[in-house]
Amino acid sequence: MTYKDPLHVSYNELTVKYKGKPHYMLNKRLLDSQLAWDNLQKIKHAHWLKLMINDMILETDNEILMRSLAKDLTLIEFELQELWKFPLDGNFHRFWEAPKCTCPKLDNEDNYPIGYYTVNLTCPLHGREL
Repeated sequence: MTYKDPLHVSYNELTVKYKGKPHYMLNKRLLDSQLAWDNLQKIKHAHWLKLMINDMILETDNEILMRSLAKDLTLIEFELQELWKFPLDGNFHRFWEAPKCTCPKLDNEDNYPIGYYTVNLTCPLHGREL
C-alpha cells in the first residue's frame, strides 16, 4: 500500500502488532528519508515474522530447529535491510539479542556495528554445528 500523504499516517499504521499487542513503532522519519513507504506493509510483516520466530525459539529445546530458526532470523534481517533500502550488511544484525542466544552480549554491543563479533561455541543458536 502506497501512502500518498505520509504526513497523515496514523500511529496505528506504523505499529507492528503481534498476538494483538503492539511491539514496535516504525520510524516515520526513516520511512520518509529512505523513501520506503511503498514497503511499509512488508516491513511490518517482516517484523511480525521475527516476533513469531522468537516465540518458536522460546518454545523448543530442539537445537537443530533452533539453529534453523536463527538462520531464518538472519534472512529476515537482510530482507529488512533491503525493504528499508539500506545496503545489505550483516554487521548491523544484532544476532545476540535472539532468545536463548548465549553469545557474549556486552562484547558484541561494544563491537556493534563494526563487526568482529564473538560467538559462544556452545550457543544453541550460533555455536558449533551439531
